[in-house]
Amino acid sequence: GIEVSTQYFFDFLPGALSGFGVQGAFTYADSKIGGGDPLAGYELQGVSKYNYTAGLLHEKFGLSGRLVYTYRSKYFDGDASGEPTLRPFTAATVDVVKVPPLITYQRPGGRLDFNIGYDINKAIRVDIGGTNILRQNSSHYYNYPGAPDVNNSYEYDETTSSIGVRGRI
Repeated sequence: GIEVSTQYFFDFLPGALSGFGVQGAFTYADSKIGGGDPLAGYELQGVSKYNYTAGLLHEKFGLSGRLVYTYRSKYFDGDASGEPTLRPFTAATVDVVKVPPLITYQRPGGRLDFNIGYDINKAIRVDIGGTNILRQNSSHYYNYPGAPDVNNSYEYDETTSSIGVRGRI
């Protein structure tokens, strides 16, 4: 795999504008198992091929802020067929009917988070923040032979908010 990331502040701009910046990161992970392993050629569970983060930043005059979007591509989640087998997945025979394994994947998705903080003075800082503010939910699907992309589950991912006061000694 490969990962690249950067962060840059526009410090050439005048006044408060010089506190603005951007950040970004991209990861490509080829998660296929290699070597002489019996699972060679199969994906690692829970590893997305593509991940990226893009953010807007501000740091100036005691005010700091982050607005960050994070994306993750689909990934292999597991075998939901109830079989106690390891990959390579095998079909099960149930009452003389051959049932292919039910391989599940997590759908791709992203979330937007933010945080804003202000230093009231050298000793007191106030922060507010939120995670998953666009209320992105996640779902899993089967990659079932003859009927791919069939929903398996839908999860409501929480949107959280926070307010905090910090004291420095």
